[in-house]
Parts: sequence; structure tokens; C-alpha cells
Amino acid sequence: MTRDATLFLSLKAKKHGGNVTFGDGSKGKIVGIGNVGNPSKLMFKDVLFVSGLSYNLLSISQLIDKGYMVAFEGNECLIKDSLNKIVLKGIREGNIYALNLNSLCVNDATCLVVNDNSMDLWHRRLGHINTSTISKLIKKNLIRGVPKLNLNELHMCDACIRGKQVRESFKSKQDVTMTRPLELLHLDLFGPSKVKSLSGKSYAFVIVDDFSRVCLFLIKVMHCMCLIV
Repeated sequence: MTRDATLFLSLKAKKHGGNVTFGDGSKGKIVGIGNVGNPSKLMFKDVLFVSGLSYNLLSISQLIDKGYMVAFEGNECLIKDSLNKIVLKGIREGNIYALNLNSLCVNDATCLVVNDNSMDLWHRRLGHINTSTISKLIKKNLIRGVPKLNLNELHMCDACIRGKQVRESFKSKQDVTMTRPLELLHLDLFGPSKVKSLSGKSYAFVIVDDFSRVCLFLIKVMHCMCLIV
């Protein structure tokens, strides 16, 4: 029986539930009945909700009738199930044993661990380095915690493809094949530049004529271009 309605997982009110007589002869009215505890671990059914009760009380005889074992060892009260596993522990405080529904057996704790030592994961952890460098790190044990990895298990990495791809360089041309100006122009847009123009602009469009090698700079100014030769 209990006086705290917040302990109930489910509570059914009783209009004519009767009374409970306490040790000093006084009585408390039964105003409800319900379940207290944890459904997945330990559940106390048919717990009475009594008004005027000074303490939350648990009957040892009723626990034994429901198949539990109760053992008193020193300053502890241990409640065990049919498998002799401790499901609840009480600590002696004066002449009573106080039980905490949140204090369950240590053996009932479950630890879940996820261990992933795939080559793709360590490739990303180590900053997308190549397989030869990873092989050197493993052989020379340069980084603690890196397991022995199968370098052949590395799949195609999209980040490496996008970030490390290079273009094939053009072969240098010795002879000028252009016959007149403006026949071939080389264009480049760059910015933002650390050094700004006199008007405070940071972007420029460069045009180089392949025949005359004249270089033009177009500096962006609002919606128009300034031409500098």
C-alpha cells in the first residue's frame, strides 16, 4: 500500500474500498488500487492507494506468495526472483528497510557495444589518406588503436574522387599558329582577391590575346565592366 499516487503506472479509483487499520488503531480509507513498478523488470500488482498513510508499505508475506524470496543480510534486504536473481534491494534505516524501485540488481544491467573496424571507416577517420600511408601506419604502429585492416576492402570514395581529381596538363606550344589578333583568346575569371582595386572591387576578368599577347583586365564594378589595357 502507498500514499503517493504518482507511483502508480495504472490506478483504478474505488468508492467503497473499505479501510485499513494501522498499528496505533487508526484507520485509513482505501481510495484506489493499481500497479506499481517497472513492467519489464519488476511489477507490484494490486497495490492499495490509502489516504492518511504515513509510509509506503510492502508486505513480505505477499511477496513470498507471489514466488519471490526475501533475505535479510546485515543492513540490506534483498528481494530475489525464482532464478535467485536480485531484483530489488532495501537499505535499513533505523527499524525499517527502505526500498527504492529504481535500485535494481547490477547483473540486470545491459551494456551494448558497436564495434566497426571497416577499412572505409578508418579511411575517413584518418583524413582520407591513401592505402599505402595507412599500411605504413599499421606496420610501424604509429597510431594507437588502429586495427589490422584489409587494404583491399576500401571501396570507391566519392569525397576523394571530387577533392583529389586533377586535369591533364596541356603540352607546351613552341610556334605561334595564330595569323591575326583576336583569333584566339584566353579567358580567366578570378576572385575574391586579397588586394582590392582602387574602387574596392575583388573580382577581375582577364583576357589574353594569343597572337599579340595583349592582356586585358576587366574589373567588376556594379553591373558594368571597367576595361584596363
